[in-house]
Amino acid sequence: MLLTVHESEFNGQRGRCLAGLFCAGFLATWLCVSTAMSQPTPSEPDSLGLDTLIGQLGSPSFREREQSSRLLVERGLDALPILRSHYDAEDQEIRERVRIAIQQIREIWKPVIIEQFSSNRDVDSRIPVPGWRSLKELLGDTEESRRLMAGILQREWDFLEDFELNGKSPRILIERCSVLQRDRGRVAISSEVSRETISAILLAASQLSEDAHRQQATSAVLTVAVNLYASTNTSARSKLTNDAPLRTLVAAFLSAPTHTAHAIQKLQFAAEYNFEQAASLARQVLDVPGCMPSQRHLALVALGRYGNLEDLKTLEIHLDDDTLAFRNRTSRNLSIQCQIRDAALFAVIQILKLPPERFGIPVPQQDLSFIEYSRRIGFPSDSERKQAFDQWNVERSNLESKQPKKTNDASNTSPVNPN
Repeated sequence: MLLTVHESEFNGQRGRCLAGLFCAGFLATWLCVSTAMSQPTPSEPDSLGLDTLIGQLGSPSFREREQSSRLLVERGLDALPILRSHYDAEDQEIRERVRIAIQQIREIWKPVIIEQFSSNRDVDSRIPVPGWRSLKELLGDTEESRRLMAGILQREWDFLEDFELNGKSPRILIERCSVLQRDRGRVAISSEVSRETISAILLAASQLSEDAHRQQATSAVLTVAVNLYASTNTSARSKLTNDAPLRTLVAAFLSAPTHTAHAIQKLQFAAEYNFEQAASLARQVLDVPGCMPSQRHLALVALGRYGNLEDLKTLEIHLDDDTLAFRNRTSRNLSIQCQIRDAALFAVIQILKLPPERFGIPVPQQDLSFIEYSRRIGFPSDSERKQAFDQWNVERSNLESKQPKKTNDASNTSPVNPN
């Protein structure tokens, strides 16, 4: 045998040479075998089409399923479209393997895509970037929007992709909000959700599909937006006030259709953080028969701040409504009654740009939130309320006298009803 060599037949130098030749030969042989093993055998489906590989994910043969999974991942971006089309495959084995393959391909390309967004370079069009199309429609394709997208992908790629692959289902959004709420309970109460995470949540919330869980998702997002971001501390409130891209995302969420049951929640948030969508939300609340007096009062005050002359007709209807919304106390500890007509009067004089102090209504204070201020729109006594409404009648007469006369009486308008 070649391997059986007696030491006596060789001196030290010759033995070392033969040993070197043997090692080189063994290494060459090992490399050939290893290369051959790494190449697909005729029984492996590498030469088959992507449709065949997808089908073989459900094969009875474990080896064939594993091979197909590996080869689909190796195909990379070319395999993504067909993998995504089978995301909800009926066969559980195929469905689970497809999702794992998508995740593996994503993890390979994720750093590349994020770097492309961060450096404001062209993004590889072969990989669908979840949320980018919607974000681009809202913010445009700018360096700032790309930096935000990079941060969103860094933190929330999995969530946004799952959201889109599941038909923008509210269920996915509800689950993500629940996780954020649960995680917050494990840390200090002052913790706040990141700008990138709240952006992803709002981006998803602005494009929810219609189903039975949509309103539950709206409520969950409001909880996150208020409790996890806006209300945690002064710094967070400042961010929401001054962050233009984030405010655009909030506005898109507030503008999305919502059930009346959640319109008041949106209204409170919109008015608190100075979003013009408060006007349309206030109109929606006021259109609800049997709306709670406290909610109507808030909606009227919001309409005064964010409405326009076209809203005066609606406000006029409430000027005679003496329904008590709530009782409150002023900063000087005076007890006041807040009636519906008080809020309506405030709204009218706000829209007409009349000074509220002329009517005995307090001027808004900078340190008060909108909700706190709205709860001070009332009067300590009926006599003071009467004085305010008498003053309004005087102002109204003056405004009407300044309007040009019209020949058609039916078309005459008043300051409270310009139409």
